[in-house]
Amino acid sequence: MRDRFGSDASSLFQGDVSVHRDAFSTRKGLAIAKKCATLLNGTVSICFEETEVVATLTFTYSILSASICLPSSTLIASVDDQAMIRTMDAWMMQQIGIDVESVQHIRGSTADEIRDFPEYVMQMQRQPSIVLIGQNLDHPIHRGTIIKGTELIPRLRRLGFKGKIVVKSANSAASDIRSFIAAGADGCVAKGLNHMDMSRQLACILFGLTDNRPEEFFDPRVIDTIPIEQRREFVDMFVSEVRAQLKRLHDVISGGVLKEIDSVLHALKSICGSFGALNVMGLCESLRGRTMEKYEWDAALEKMREQLECVFALLEDKCSTD
Repeated sequence: MRDRFGSDASSLFQGDVSVHRDAFSTRKGLAIAKKCATLLNGTVSICFEETEVVATLTFTYSILSASICLPSSTLIASVDDQAMIRTMDAWMMQQIGIDVESVQHIRGSTADEIRDFPEYVMQMQRQPSIVLIGQNLDHPIHRGTIIKGTELIPRLRRLGFKGKIVVKSANSAASDIRSFIAAGADGCVAKGLNHMDMSRQLACILFGLTDNRPEEFFDPRVIDTIPIEQRREFVDMFVSEVRAQLKRLHDVISGGVLKEIDSVLHALKSICGSFGALNVMGLCESLRGRTMEKYEWDAALEKMREQLECVFALLEDKCSTD
């Protein structure tokens, strides 16, 4: 059999392995494995041991394609200036089966509920796992802007909120999303999603997963133009320079020399842009000229490091696989 088939089981039929069977065998093991492989877009390989033939089923899957949902114990607090969105949030929370108490913590019907939302969250008997904040919060009646959602995020962090902060937006541009992250948010979801999509996206944020692959924030055309035999040199140079600028940024923030931050961000933006690291380039641009507390700069620096590690991994892959 080894001489005839090697390790490829694709052409095997059940009759091919009928030379020896255990007395209690169903005689369908290989057929079932082949069927599973077909359904799962996988493969079956066989290994010949001294006394048996071992069939191995191999397939891959993405956890994000599975049915990810929020635990039933999840408590959510939210704020939005539009009555319709608040009603949709209440319906969504009931449909996805989270803690029913969440419906009681939907705020935004008055100007005070919007302004005092961070303090309200911190006074809750049990801290919510997730806080949902509208991107722009207008007066519920007069419609004049009261506060931007991104202004509530640092207030929550200053008060000690440790849960996930998610911004709700109708149609945010990439630059808006980067500004949410820079302000201390953990993610962004679109308004008007059906409840299963909302549950899945919030669960991804809660569990530290993401729906966006790093490649969506990385333009490979720059590195693709460099001949494969020269890429390692350029990538090593890029990584070394970026790490040096990150250390410089850390030292400037730690030393409280905030006036030098803009120049470091400008340097990082230029370097990252030259290598197609669009996510970090945009983050640097959104941070320039901002006045933030040290802990906010520390959070932004950590976010930048995480994004750059994704870029480094992608560049490494480009050096080894092309």
